[in-house]
Amino acid sequence: MLKDLVKTEANLNAQRAKAATLKQQVSQLDGELRALELRDKELKDLERDYSISEKNYQTYKEKTEEARISDDMNRNKLANVSIIQAAAVPAKPIKPRKLLNIVLGIILGTVSGIGFAFFIEYTTQVFSTPESAERRLGLPVLTSIGLKK
Repeated sequence: MLKDLVKTEANLNAQRAKAATLKQQVSQLDGELRALELRDKELKDLERDYSISEKNYQTYKEKTEEARISDDMNRNKLANVSIIQAAAVPAKPIKPRKLLNIVLGIILGTVSGIGFAFFIEYTTQVFSTPESAERRLGLPVLTSIGLKK
């Protein structure tokens, strides 16, 4: 029995030492993991900065090329614009057609005025005669008051 107890204590001490070693390894790995996360963040920042710098470089390169071409064209007295056909003055000036405009104005004014009058008459809710009141209400008119002028 004592032999088993000594064996168990030795085993327990060995397991404790192993656990301490494993804890130390875990803490070391946690530190390395934090360091990797920081480096990953730095890498992403650098990649973003590289992308921005690359875009700026391409823009500056294009602008420089455009400026060089423009400068060459100015030295050679060339222009981007060329005249295909010269402007011609019309032989007869364009005039407004007064008679046509007046006739169209009278016709459209008359038609729209009549249409508006019919629309107002159709949508009005006023009873203008006793017959219209009977028709609309479906009730007989017993009396009406005349308009004094």
